[in-house]
Amino acid sequence: MDSANLNMLIELAKTARDAAATRCAQARVLCEQARQQLELLRGYVREYDRRSMATLSHGVDLAAQNNLRAFVGKLTRAVEIQQAEVARREASLAAAERELVQMRTRLSSLEKLAARQELSAQSKQRRQEQRTSDEVASRIRRNTGFGSNALVTSDW
Repeated sequence: MDSANLNMLIELAKTARDAAATRCAQARVLCEQARQQLELLRGYVREYDRRSMATLSHGVDLAAQNNLRAFVGKLTRAVEIQQAEVARREASLAAAERELVQMRTRLSSLEKLAARQELSAQSKQRRQEQRTSDEVASRIRRNTGFGSNALVTSDW
């Protein structure tokens, strides 16, 4: 794969990773909001349970007691629904986190591939430069007689 295509894939992988990170952050916020809503509902249930017990001890009429019990029942059902929503959002968050890990891994793999290709290209260039240098040195030796087995005479 040539470097232009690889660089394009890296940029696409970065875009995908950033989008996955955004979805993950959004899922985290939605999950936290659902948890807070659940705690708010649980607080209401506790408060109305407490009120229900207090009104029973004070002898409130039967209709008011029935209304209070019905309301607590509806709150309890709302808590159950919200628990299911929290579970759904937690699952969504987990999926978004898995996707983000996959996108980061993909990007990392592409970046490692690009680095290996760069090292390979540098190595190839160094070998080519060495061959060129060796050829030049060989021509110089042939043309000047350096490195030959000719006898060297001296005037000394």
